[in-house]
Order: sequence, then C-alpha cells, then structure tokens
Amino acid sequence: MSSVVLSVKDLNVTYRTATFDVEAVKNVTFELHRHEILGIVGESGSGKTTVALALMRLLPNNAVVSGKATLYSRDGNAIDDVLSIPESEIRRIRYRWGKISIVFQGAMNSLNPLLTVKDHFVDTAQAHGIDKEEALKMAAELLRSVRLEPARVLRSYPHQLSGGMKQRVMIALALMLNPDIIILDEPTTALDTLTQRQILELIKDLRKERDVGIILITHDLSVVADVADKLLVLYKGYVMEIGEIFTVYSRPYSPYTLMLINSFPAIGKKIIRLKPAGVTAKTNNRGCPFIDRCPFASIECSDADMKLVEVEPGHYSSCIKASVLQQQLAKVTTSE
Repeated sequence: MSSVVLSVKDLNVTYRTATFDVEAVKNVTFELHRHEILGIVGESGSGKTTVALALMRLLPNNAVVSGKATLYSRDGNAIDDVLSIPESEIRRIRYRWGKISIVFQGAMNSLNPLLTVKDHFVDTAQAHGIDKEEALKMAAELLRSVRLEPARVLRSYPHQLSGGMKQRVMIALALMLNPDIIILDEPTTALDTLTQRQILELIKDLRKERDVGIILITHDLSVVADVADKLLVLYKGYVMEIGEIFTVYSRPYSPYTLMLINSFPAIGKKIIRLKPAGVTAKTNNRGCPFIDRCPFASIECSDADMKLVEVEPGHYSSCIKASVLQQQLAKVTTSE
C-alpha cells in the first residue's frame, strides 16, 4: 500500500442548539493512503457529510469538534492540527483546494448560472493568487483530464451542459490547485446509469493520474463496490466496520453492515434475513446505536463502548457480537 496521506483519530462533532446538543460524529478513526479510494457509506443522517465538512474546516459555528487529523503532503510536510489550525493559516498555506478539496453533494447545482465555466476557473484561481492567463492554461489541462473539450466547455454556461458534464467541471475545479486529497460527496446522484459509469471510471483513473487520495461518500453500495479499495460503514455517527472492500462485502462483522449490503440484493444471490431480537433501545450515551434494530442485541450491548477491534488483518468492527454473526452466517452457508 502506498503512503498514508490522511490520518484521522477519534474525530467527534457535536452541534449545539438552544435546546439540546446533537452528537453527529463519534470517535471516527481511519487512514487514507495516496492513490486509495475510501468509500464512506451509511444511511442519511449517519454523519458522512459532517466528517467531510470537519476535514474541510467548513462546519458552522455551533459545531464543536475534537480529535486529531494529520495530513501528509507530497512535499513531505505534515499538517498535524487540521482540526484546529487558525483560519488565517488555512488561507496562507492554501489548505482548502491546495491540500484538500471537495465536490459537494448536488454539485450540478453548484455552478453559478450567470457565469461561464471560464469565469468559474478564473475566479477560483484569482482567489488563490493565480493570474488569469495561467488560470486558463490550468483550466484547459484539467478539463482534458476529465475527458471534456476545453474550447467548447469554457465558453459554455451551466445550462448548456449535461448533468455529467457539469459534474466533470466540478471535479476539474476541485483539482485546480493539485490537492493531496479530494472528497466526492454523492458524485453520481441524479445521473443516469451510463453517465454514472463514466464518472466512476473517471474517478478510478484520476487517483493515479493526479496522485491523490479519494474519499467517496455515498449511500449507494453498488457505487463503492465498483470503485473503492476500502469501506467505512457509519451509523448514527459511529464507525460500525472498516476494512478492504471485498473483505467487508464477503465477511461482514457487523449486523448493520450485512443489512446494508442486503438492501442492494444481487441477482441470483440468496439474501440472508436476520430477525430483530426486540431488545429495548439504549437510553444512555454508551452502548451500540444499532441495538433497537439488531437481531443479536442483548443487555450487554447497551453498555458496549463501540471500540474498533481488529477481527482479521486490516478488518475492524465495533460490534461485540461479531463472532456470533459469523457463526450464524457459517451455518446458513453450510446448509445451502
């Protein structure tokens, strides 16, 4: 595996409101390697985008963030205080877009309808001290790298481009300052199947062509199965499981992961149905957040600390019933 480009340890995000606090992300820990695609999956509200915004330092003022994140640049330098670096320092070192960039969810609507694509590139470049002539050279190169024709696209307004073309323009803009990491939040949403395939193939090519690590956020397991190297499963802000993509798919060590996989059944594959145990939901801040839906839940799950444990080399699960799940899966497989 190539070198680590991002290391996140015990990332916590809490949103403070006038009436109560919302713990959106809880002790999220992972590593991203250069040329690697890390898929982050989970239901809506699981904390996927909050993790991305925390790393981008784009959370609102009522968000309280703790933990540690270290970014390792191509030049050999490390930024140890990603989560606490002052805003003035962020701009000075070009942290956003220079070190880490993002293509937001709903990226096709992120382009200003009153500006041409050329204007978008020039404005972005000039905001980071790059002159117009150099910006246009960079824009042409980047558009070609995402399989678009610069001469046509640069003079176009957003409404003159297809959904897939607008998505590619947003990816090109995210790559403009040659970041070490690019975050793609739901990059294939609202695209037709053929265009989705083209975007996914582009993502796979870019990680080596542009020498980046990629974080791919989605709720669609079929997307990450096609392009990701590693899978991180989130539920209510907790990491339920993390490991190499095919290892997690073939041997899930969390009931939630198995249920998530079964929500996208493959043709001709037997679906393993797990019946909920009917255990009362946890009422304190400890314990597994999946206890009220888990078929293996017991009273001890209400006090579990959700610590990631290595269940096999490179494969981690926070479920204290992981071995029980594997035993049941083995019985089902044997009986078939």
